Amino acid sequence: MRALSISTVLAAMHVVTAVLIAFFAAHLMERSFVGGGRAPALEFLSRAILVAIGLWLLVRALRARRREGRHEGIGVALTTGLVPCPLTLFVVVAALSQGVPEAGLVFAGSMVIGIALTLGLVAVAAVVGRRTILQTVSGKGDAVAIVSRLLDAAAGLLIVVFASRDLLQ
Repeated sequence: MRALSISTVLAAMHVVTAVLIAFFAAHLMERSFVGGGRAPALEFLSRAILVAIGLWLLVRALRARRREGRHEGIGVALTTGLVPCPLTLFVVVAALSQGVPEAGLVFAGSMVIGIALTLGLVAVAAVVGRRTILQTVSGKGDAVAIVSRLLDAAAGLLIVVFASRDLLQ
């Protein structure tokens, strides 16, 4: 259930950010469609926060203390969801320009549902896979702890590398 709720928060944030940009900046986007579907300030903020999260994962893995916060996943979902959905932004702006904002909102609602279902299925598969692996290796506590720390460190490093690369472009 936690995996499904986190994926739903991510999907909702991703689409709602686009809808808010469309409604509050529609007049600006009508004048200049060159950067349509982009929100550079939010993208920068999201990537900077992701770099911080990646560094935190890396430090946590190196410290060898494993404590998962209950709200850790929600924070990551909110942060990554700051990057607006380009397709939703495009469709909502087009709907606004045609005078049918309801059509844009219906589209946005369907995007939330579709993205949440897709991410939810991936999240459930990851949780089931994790449980299966943990059951398979139960009794090998030290080895699992070491592999877990290595995976945390690798995940943190990858997040830092990719978010920093996008941040510097």
